[in-house]
Amino acid sequence: TIAWLSSTPLVTKFAIALGLVSVPVTWPVIGAIIGGGSYFVGKKLFNKLRKGTVEEVPKFIKAPIDILALNLLDFLMPVLAKMMIADEQIHPKEREMIVNNLVYKWGYCREFIENYLEKTLNNPKLKNFKYEDIAKLIDSVVKSDKGLSKENIVRVILQEVEELMYADDNADRREMQEYTKLINALRMS
Repeated sequence: TIAWLSSTPLVTKFAIALGLVSVPVTWPVIGAIIGGGSYFVGKKLFNKLRKGTVEEVPKFIKAPIDILALNLLDFLMPVLAKMMIADEQIHPKEREMIVNNLVYKWGYCREFIENYLEKTLNNPKLKNFKYEDIAKLIDSVVKSDKGLSKENIVRVILQEVEELMYADDNADRREMQEYTKLINALRMS
């Protein structure tokens, strides 16, 4: 039969090939081969691109990322809000600094941070808030998760507070007093 096929004209060969491909059984086979190959190539390409652009949460972290994000806000926001009201005025530059830092440094959603800050500032308990409460919260979180470092958490809080104090180009005496209270509370815990 191969000798017969080689002696047939080109048009006949084309007709035979067309006949083989037009059989309903061959289309799913061809589709499966093309689909499988496309999936394999696409997945490889996607993974290659993702490695360079997406930063993933390490697998050894046992807490969901949302819980970690809210814990960070539980540490930072009351301290920053108390520092904002220390000089009895809320400067727009201070508000802008807090929102921008949490959005651009930490990756939070702007609207979420603006709402969270507003709720914190309007909370009647803010004036009675004690830095010792944050120190206790930090201690309990660090005890429950050995992967966290108290020193690193304290360092981040103090850096954010220092930046906030100078956000309005003027570190008020009352802000300095609050900062000293914060340092003493964090060191004593």
